[in-house]
Amino acid sequence: MLALFKLDDLIPFLCIGAIAISAIYHCNLFYFNRTKLLGVYSIYLVLCLLFLLQATITSNRVENPPIVPLLFCASTLWLSHLIYIYFLLFTLKKREKEYLVIKFIRKIWIVFILSTICHIFNFLGPLKYQDIVWYFALIFDSITPLSILILTYLLFKEKRDAFNLNIIVATLFLILFNLLDVVFSYDIIGAFEIPIDSLSFVGMGYFTQAIFFSLAFSFKVKMEAKENFLAKEKLTLQILKLETERKKAAEVLLKHEFNLREERHKTIIAQRKIIANELQDSLTESLMAVKYLVNDQHKKTHSAHETENLIEIEEEIDLIFNDAKNFNSFLTNQDLFYSNYVYDIDAYLNKTKLRFKSLNLIRINTDYNPELIESLLPINISECVYLCIKECLTNIIKHADATDVLISILFENSFCNLTVADNGKGIAPNRIQEGVGLNNLKLRVKDLNGEFSIANNSPGSLICIKLPLN
Repeated sequence: MLALFKLDDLIPFLCIGAIAISAIYHCNLFYFNRTKLLGVYSIYLVLCLLFLLQATITSNRVENPPIVPLLFCASTLWLSHLIYIYFLLFTLKKREKEYLVIKFIRKIWIVFILSTICHIFNFLGPLKYQDIVWYFALIFDSITPLSILILTYLLFKEKRDAFNLNIIVATLFLILFNLLDVVFSYDIIGAFEIPIDSLSFVGMGYFTQAIFFSLAFSFKVKMEAKENFLAKEKLTLQILKLETERKKAAEVLLKHEFNLREERHKTIIAQRKIIANELQDSLTESLMAVKYLVNDQHKKTHSAHETENLIEIEEEIDLIFNDAKNFNSFLTNQDLFYSNYVYDIDAYLNKTKLRFKSLNLIRINTDYNPELIESLLPINISECVYLCIKECLTNIIKHADATDVLISILFENSFCNLTVADNGKGIAPNRIQEGVGLNNLKLRVKDLNGEFSIANNSPGSLICIKLPLN
């Protein structure tokens, strides 16, 4: 059956099939990769396909085809060439100062309009003007391939990679087959005959041009993928470099902070030694002098009641002396946060109860479990609770005019809750922030990540301290 078809019958159909596949492929690529270059070329392929379909139906398959389809066919052909020129313009690198010829080529759509008018006049105008119009049409038609040739030369002068070379080869094939089309369309070679018609030449030009553009675009995709990979690799190296610099900076800051802590530690130790020496020289010696006077008075007195009071004073002096001694030992310790002295809170509260009762000062009521205090309270928490109780009792005696005090030590959810409540006259709002003793309490609790609150209790005041056991 194929023997019934001539060569110039088969070539257009084969080219139509190939261009249709190529147009679908490139339009699909443009859908996923919205680049202007690919979009313009996809439009060009669609116009090429439309021209081949129009030309196959009209020009070479019907004797004396209508003029209007022929004009539409020619317009589609030159419009495809116009789009291809813009495709080459997008392919060229942008320059700060364009060549004059590039500026002219950007206005080539004017030539396209003039060429279309000449071809219409050539078909519809008077016969006496057709020869002149034919020469004008030939001139206008020659400008398009000449523009393509100039752009190809400029593309050749640029970087000669595989993309540019394939575009150049594709353009040269397009120019070659279109020149053959012009030769046969205008009957320039006269009697010389060849078994391929004009439409076949145009179709082969489109076909070869599509092949080389596909190769060019494949190379471009490959190069862009390589550039993206190199860019990502460079970015990864920069991130690693920044991370390394960040770690080095963190190490420098950590080392600097460690050195500052060491200097602070040494400064505090030196200051504590000075305080310990002052305490040893002043308070301890003064306590020993007072104890000597009390002891001397004890020997001289003959009253049983006075003797009992002097013994209590001596015991209190001994207790203060032991506290001062322990505090002195703590100050001279190289560890800022450790003390091996265990505060017996239960013994202190029991003894304070009896002493206050004998002196008829304040009734102390307690709510705690001595076993839990001994087993659950760490040394640093025990010290804080002990000193807080002493400070609270001192403040109550000095300022509260209270008769009853309730001291509660309870344990709940890994916290020690200390509350001290009295029935005195309360605390004036302006004095809550002024007391040195209260500020010392707050600092002690804050150092242990605890919570401190104080409020009036109607009557009296209420101090709540919450300390974490861990």
